[in-house]
Amino acid sequence: MKPRKPASRRGSSIERAFRLVRHLLGGHSLDRHSAAEILGVDHPAASKHLRRAAEILDLEVEEGPTRGRVYRMREQRAGRVRDNEVVAFALGAALAPIFRGSAHEAGMRAARDAVVRGAAPARTNLNRKFGFVPRGGELALPDRAGELDEIVDALLREEALTVRYQHFDGTVDEMLLLPLSLLVHEHQLYLVAYTATPADARPYRFSRLTAVDRTGPRFSYPSVAAYNPEEFFRLAFGIFLNQPGRVEQVIVQLTKRWKVHAETHRWHATQRVIQANAGPRIELTVRVCPELIAWVRSFGPEARVVAPASLRRAVEA
Repeated sequence: MKPRKPASRRGSSIERAFRLVRHLLGGHSLDRHSAAEILGVDHPAASKHLRRAAEILDLEVEEGPTRGRVYRMREQRAGRVRDNEVVAFALGAALAPIFRGSAHEAGMRAARDAVVRGAAPARTNLNRKFGFVPRGGELALPDRAGELDEIVDALLREEALTVRYQHFDGTVDEMLLLPLSLLVHEHQLYLVAYTATPADARPYRFSRLTAVDRTGPRFSYPSVAAYNPEEFFRLAFGIFLNQPGRVEQVIVQLTKRWKVHAETHRWHATQRVIQANAGPRIELTVRVCPELIAWVRSFGPEARVVAPASLRRAVEA
């Protein structure tokens, strides 16, 4: 027969368990770092306690982006929404002005208001606590809200669209598009779609799409390997994708005045900022396009293109 553990140790273990459960029932999400602080143990021990609690309480577990697994109680009461979800609704509703005049503008705000109806004071005034400052908006709305609805319905139901599209040079094509994503870029709406295969997908400006009609047929939405929006735009500087030329290592030298701004601003996911005596040097891995040229020109004489030569010539032209 094994000797019994001292009562003080049993009590300590039980106390830790209750402490952990109390925080979980209070609606807190816990990872091994926060649990270790609450329990006064190291990270491996905290992970063990959380795993055991998950088995007993049937906790919801997800992989956190930086701190490992996150544990929380599954929602038991209808209408209970966590604070991070409230903030998500509020920020989503802040994009409503881009959809001005369409049913989606009202729907985004209604979703936010439904979340906070009858809520605690901390969840009121969300329209002022969390916001988005639009620069302009979608010019085609509200007059063409019906065509936006057709695009949204086609995306949800995975159906093809027949459209007329006016290209940048003014020419108009009638085509069958298989829609993949509706994106907001620079406060404008773009439909990413393809005509033959997902590899040929490109963005279409909503304001230049006319005669939009959801005619079918239905299609199978491609796998993540075939189409991933983040990967799709990773080496693009902006929304332009169908540009000639290869991906370049772009180096732009700014003057010293831009030091703080460069250290605290991200223009592109591939960006590196190197501080030099002459000022910050910005390095990007992108394809040269009109938006990149316009970005360099926006600094005026305070920017100098170091590489590639093709970008330097385009800026000087």
